[in-house]
Amino acid sequence: MRYQSSRKAAPLISAAALIALGAAVPAHAGNLLLNPGFEDPTPVSGEDATATFWNFGGSVLRANFASRPGNGGVRGIWEQCWQPAGGVQQTVSGLSGGTNYSLSFWSFFEQPGFGVTGATYEAQLIWNSGAPSQLQFTGAGAPANTWTQFTLNATAPVGATSVTVSFDFFNGTDHGGAQSVFLDDADLEGAGPVPTATWKVNGSGDWNLTGNWTTASVPNGVGAEAVLSSAITAPHTVYSDTAITVGSLTMNNTQTYVIAGAGTMTLAASGAAPAVVKVLAGQQKINLPLIVNSNTTLNVSTGANLRISDPMTINPGFVVSQTGSGSVTYESIVNVLNAAAISMNPSPQHIAALNISGTGAATMNAGGTGLLRTDILSMGASSTVDLNDNDMIVSNNSYSTVSGFIRNARNNGNWNQPGITSTAAKNNPVHNTTLGAITGAQYHTAAGGTALFDGVAVSNTDLLIKYTYYGDADLNGKVNGADYARIDSNFNLQATQGQISGWFNGDFDYNNKIDGADYALIDAAFNNQSGTLRPAITFLTGGDPGVNMNSNPALKRVLDNFDAFGQDYANVFLSSVPEPTSMALASLALAITLAPRRARRR
Repeated sequence: MRYQSSRKAAPLISAAALIALGAAVPAHAGNLLLNPGFEDPTPVSGEDATATFWNFGGSVLRANFASRPGNGGVRGIWEQCWQPAGGVQQTVSGLSGGTNYSLSFWSFFEQPGFGVTGATYEAQLIWNSGAPSQLQFTGAGAPANTWTQFTLNATAPVGATSVTVSFDFFNGTDHGGAQSVFLDDADLEGAGPVPTATWKVNGSGDWNLTGNWTTASVPNGVGAEAVLSSAITAPHTVYSDTAITVGSLTMNNTQTYVIAGAGTMTLAASGAAPAVVKVLAGQQKINLPLIVNSNTTLNVSTGANLRISDPMTINPGFVVSQTGSGSVTYESIVNVLNAAAISMNPSPQHIAALNISGTGAATMNAGGTGLLRTDILSMGASSTVDLNDNDMIVSNNSYSTVSGFIRNARNNGNWNQPGITSTAAKNNPVHNTTLGAITGAQYHTAAGGTALFDGVAVSNTDLLIKYTYYGDADLNGKVNGADYARIDSNFNLQATQGQISGWFNGDFDYNNKIDGADYALIDAAFNNQSGTLRPAITFLTGGDPGVNMNSNPALKRVLDNFDAFGQDYANVFLSSVPEPTSMALASLALAITLAPRRARRR
């Protein structure tokens, strides 16, 4: 091996100075070196002269006793400094001249033996244009018998497009005893093509074996990139029994990859960019506990699916969002911590437990086809579930708790408070939609004992929430005579039984009683559905509706309920439809004041 050093041009630098030079390290971008831990290939003996992507020369070997303890590897480089010369090199292309680079590495000096060999040990960045950058160690000044990390910061010469990274020694002589230098875990950072670790085994295997990846390095760290693509021809499992971290995970195969094991996976990107899990094809599965430690995008292409089958925890302040027209299925627990958030595309979801704390939020994106089902729902007083125009099934909870979440979020129709909310209802210009909630038993009473809710079988104790019209008491998606029969019957029962609550009974504003406001809400929705909203508004604002109010069932409802409930009814009706004017409301108040009252007949 021929070393490309310029030793005469580079001064010898003491160990203390070398450590100081490592203080100004560029922001992390990714290791430009392949096989930086020298772990690949798996050796057939304790020592060899082979490390994938590295060139060996002179008296240097790879050894299982030369690895830095605690780094997860088992091999390192053994520089035999009592010999004349030796070293390892790797060339990296695609660099940018005039920009900064940082080479860090770990070394162990056997002292006092190394100090008396006369050898010089050096780390070099040998640019393809201009003078090299070097760190050199010599004599007893090198650190003694401890693993130490060093960093060489350098600016690539203008015009440089590649660099050879070299760790070598020269001028060694044998004085007996321990005289070696060990090397491990090299890292070159700077502008250039960061190698992407791609799974290369057509079979199941350990994530943490370097030989399973094309880069001969394990993707494990903040910002690390991993690709599971065309290697497998049948479903296989990539497992990890220890914690791993990635910033980007791509899964692209019509066959299924399952990421499993006894470890965990943390999603953490470097810099401001989000972490990304990208599924381009197939039915892929993450079956490790998933920890979200940066903003994260789940990008699933058309026809593909990502299953998250172990608990996912979104740490405070981070957001998980979904893009692409494919689907993400949550099959376990989702923990949304304080100030964290998750958004899901509208598709059927069955979450074992949805736990939201503090100001955390879970949103099902608008689309009208989503059903969020959770066996356990736990929310704090400041937490939010936004269903938009989708539906929900909640098990193992009480109606009073769930309806209370809706009541709090609805806030008299403003939809501006925490709880179970609907941005679609808030933004509906007609203001005739809301979230209706009934029990499974009530749903079966109205629709039949085997009736499905959004295609899903429900038990009598389940709680069903539907984005629907005000007044749709039985959640069949429309307001009709059955809904009026239900509210009328329960309104009259209040005369002998006291206040009656519950959406199914006609309490459409969740204020624990059936009153004129509930009639106003159902009438407004019914008239909008019937195409008679405009004459109803005109009548309630004191104008001439231009039609006989008794000639249409929807308008007759308005006439009767206005007569029975007066201004409270009118105010709620007009506030639930577009743009009632303050002048019209004032005129209405005067008209009501002068009008005679009739008793309500039911």
